[in-house]
Amino acid sequence: MARLAAAETPGFTVDDRELRRAGLSYTVLTLEELRRAMGANIPLCLLIGADALAGFTTWHRWREIPSLAHLVVLRRPDSDVSADPATWPAWARPRAARVANDLTASPAGRVIFVEVSPQDISATAVRQRVARGESIAGLVPPAVEHHILQHRLYRSETH
Repeated sequence: MARLAAAETPGFTVDDRELRRAGLSYTVLTLEELRRAMGANIPLCLLIGADALAGFTTWHRWREIPSLAHLVVLRRPDSDVSADPATWPAWARPRAARVANDLTASPAGRVIFVEVSPQDISATAVRQRVARGESIAGLVPPAVEHHILQHRLYRSETH
């Protein structure tokens, strides 16, 4: 379904290396593999939610991640982290980028906050709607909706 969703957005691809990796999979391992494949000088961005930035120091080998990719932080509802670097963890503040073009000047190491309109959509809610026989139009890309309906995924016994 990820491939179906990505096919609708030019420039998006799906990478299944984490599914193919034996054992535990950590973001830092994926970024190391991507960095080796892409080379050291190509900018690489990791998109995370503001809630993830707040808890970033709990991630496996978190100190290494900024040397592998820029962090693009997306606003989350109910997060105390905002576009103001003063709300960021202390380690992230000196890495603040003001504009997206700042990320092209180096391959990794910067943090930028991006305002997006949060969408109150979760996989759990989509599955529940399907199970109740409700429409998921507009909640998932049309190709994904078609796949779910065609293969009768997430259906309850009564629907």
